[in-house]
Amino acid sequence: MGGCAEGVPVSPTSSQTGIEADRMLTIELLERSYSRRTPLLKAERDFQASLEEIGRQGVAGPIYQILKENGSLHEVPDFYREGLEKMRDFSAYGNLLVKSHADRILEGLEREGIPTIALKGIWLSERLYGSMGVRPTADIDLLVREEQLEDASKLLYSLGFENADIERHNSYHRMFGKRNPGTQSPIFVELHWHVIQTDYCRMECSRLWEHSKPLGSYEHIRELSAPDLFYTMCLHGAKHHMSSLKHVLDIARMIHLFGPQISYESLLQRAREDQLYGMVVMALSVAYRELPHLSRLKTFGALRTWFPWDQELAAKKDEDYRHYRFKGVTYYVYQSLFAMGKLDLPSHRALFLWRSVFPHPEMIRVYLGRPETDSGFQLYARWLGRFWLMRGHRTGSAPASGILLQGDDKR
Repeated sequence: MGGCAEGVPVSPTSSQTGIEADRMLTIELLERSYSRRTPLLKAERDFQASLEEIGRQGVAGPIYQILKENGSLHEVPDFYREGLEKMRDFSAYGNLLVKSHADRILEGLEREGIPTIALKGIWLSERLYGSMGVRPTADIDLLVREEQLEDASKLLYSLGFENADIERHNSYHRMFGKRNPGTQSPIFVELHWHVIQTDYCRMECSRLWEHSKPLGSYEHIRELSAPDLFYTMCLHGAKHHMSSLKHVLDIARMIHLFGPQISYESLLQRAREDQLYGMVVMALSVAYRELPHLSRLKTFGALRTWFPWDQELAAKKDEDYRHYRFKGVTYYVYQSLFAMGKLDLPSHRALFLWRSVFPHPEMIRVYLGRPETDSGFQLYARWLGRFWLMRGHRTGSAPASGILLQGDDKR
């Protein structure tokens, strides 16, 4: 596929990326705030549209924090600032509920002497923004060694969590769920023994453990080093096809905070060895293309501009999650190009294409909400016929487990 040569410093100007759609208004506002340009947006209706974007993307806390740090809050209308504050406070309350469960889990893991790395969630919010209430989160992500997975699982069961593993064929984490007393939202825990699907890479997690450091006053609970955190957040964003503005903001925030601690040369060499080069480069390319000021902070020489990108279109990936609805040819073309770009080997691309047509039967059962009595043949027939049978319509999805939990799966 054509495009710029990797390894040559590139500044992602609009003329260079002419195939991109217009930037989201919220991204335009952020870029102008970082560049100290005014006005942030042209008209009041643009601020209203941006506020709606932020509501859909769930990023009010980070946006408010960035505008405050950049001295830009006085440049926005009162209704915009008040809207951000209202959404931020709502997310902070949700994070507080998650934190109460997370604290009990960490205390139990510490008491049992189970080494654990706290991954994303409230800990990432505190690390990136100085407060656990800024970056919204809906679940608790933990990394344990595979040989201690059962011990950690037993602890979660003892705390009232139940198996919510809707992807039982998954090769790198288990899911647990629990109803949150007093709310309709469930609390999910992802218990990882790896950070990425192992079918598409040869990454080992031993390096993450070696460079991790104690979290707070804990002895057995740890957090990732800054370079490892950056690496894993690039992988996380690419895994989700950078579908949320949150992924872009996470990467940008880490470049602002940890830029001097991150060597792109070392990062890309490591990613090549792990067969994850494409994932890192695609994630960073989206972040640098959406927020060009990042090139002034830290030059990224492997930028890719050959693939079309539209951040608002990418968000369709999370719409009606676990429900089928046709999202348009353009969406699927963009998604397919991103998927091909993030996979390093031809064999990985072939496996991806095969699984797109013939996914694991359990995945089909979950996505289409089919009963256990459906045979493999019936599941595949429904899966392959879904474009014709359900075009423009929605179909119910199966519950995550017997508890369940009637909430959005926010992984």
